[in-house]
Amino acid sequence: MDKIAPAQRNIFVAALLCVLAILSHSPAFGHKLGQSYTYLKIYDDKITGRFEIILDDLNRAISRNIAGTSITEENLSEHLAEIHE
Repeated sequence: MDKIAPAQRNIFVAALLCVLAILSHSPAFGHKLGQSYTYLKIYDDKITGRFEIILDDLNRAISRNIAGTSITEENLSEHLAEIHE
């Protein structure tokens, strides 16, 4: 049996890895639904960040009940002072 040239073997291995990656894919999600997140960017002279918070966690944190199933500017504006505390 003839030996396979290294270039052909590399192509075969690459093709095999591509097929395995395609067959074993799973959906990718940024994060799980129903979880709050804090993102921080740390620099030499400052720290910045943002919150991604679900309504239940926000209500629990400020001991209030912001109505609705999503946070909007309208239903959030009356609670801004409490949130900033």
